[in-house]
This record gives sequence, structure tokens and C-alpha cells, in this order.
Amino acid sequence: MRLTTALAIALPTMLMGCTMNDPDTKKPAAPAKATQAGEPAAKPPPDDLLPKGYVPSNPDSQPSVEEQLQVSITSAGSFSKAEPVTITFRLTNQGPEPIQACKVFTPLEERKRASLEVRDAQGASRRRLGAKQAGPMPGPKDWVTLAPGQTLEAQVDLRADFELPPGAYQVHFVGHPYVNHLKDSAPHPFVVEP
Repeated sequence: MRLTTALAIALPTMLMGCTMNDPDTKKPAAPAKATQAGEPAAKPPPDDLLPKGYVPSNPDSQPSVEEQLQVSITSAGSFSKAEPVTITFRLTNQGPEPIQACKVFTPLEERKRASLEVRDAQGASRRRLGAKQAGPMPGPKDWVTLAPGQTLEAQVDLRADFELPPGAYQVHFVGHPYVNHLKDSAPHPFVVEP
């Protein structure tokens, strides 16, 4: 019974960074690489624990961040208590080569489950309204190619996800190194006027 409970807790964590593929085209997992400290990296879960057809989107199932992709957030800065609190999320390829970017858990995704965090002036996180949306891991339609210097953007009304009484706040995007491989954005300040 304990092993079953441990697997129920650990399996979702082990599956982070996996995508569903045709079981007949499953690629073998790459061997674990040594870390900077010389210790072996964590091994991917054994194949008999993974559902049939799962393949890591990152071959070593290690977290990574695409350094040439920059995430930024901007807004008008000040909003009345009656108007939408609209921010603009931007994803920019700052590198010299085209790059594939994953839209999962960003405002660019159709499912609207962006990882945005809002904190008040005291630094306390504002609770997200409603249930967090889960869903499948990234598939082919969740990737987009950005040319060098290209920017994609999306607008988000924070009032749709957060209760925002009058006050000073900061919002930032939280990247997922196992899923979208994006860095966190810098905090962006805004004010909701009384």
C-alpha cells in the first residue's frame, strides 16, 4: 500500500517534461549526464513506470532554459477599480538563429493556464480565482518557431484570475524549466486605484 501511495505522488513529478507519442516510435532514454559537481544526474523513471507512449520532451528529463528567449510583461501601470487590469506578455527571440518555443503555461496558449504570479505591496501572493487548469503535456501544436528578433505577444486581464482590490501590486511570469523551458520574467509593478 505504501509503494502505491508513493508512486501516486511521485509519478506526476517524474512525468514532467513528457509528451505523448505513438508507442511504436518511442525513443530510448539518453543516459544520465554528470552534473557540474561531478555527481550523476537524476535518472529518468524506469520504462515500466511510465504510461505506454510517453517520451521526455527533454531527452535527459533535466530542467533547461532557452537563454535566447526573453519574457517580459508591460501594462499601462495604473488602473481604476472598475476597468480590466490588462497586461501584455511578450516572448522575444534575442538570438541569431530561429528557435522553437513552447507555448504551454504561457498566455500564448489557447487553454489560458498561464503561470502568472501576482503579489501585493507586502509581498503576499494573491490567490488565483477558480481551479488551476491541467492538461496534456506539450505536443506538436504547442510549439512555434520564432525568427531572430521576432516577438509574440498576448494580452491578459488579471481580473479574470485574481481578486485585485485597490492597492499596489507586482506581476511576473513563472517559467517551467521542464515544460516550456522559459525563464521567469522580471516583476512588473502596477496599481489599482480606489
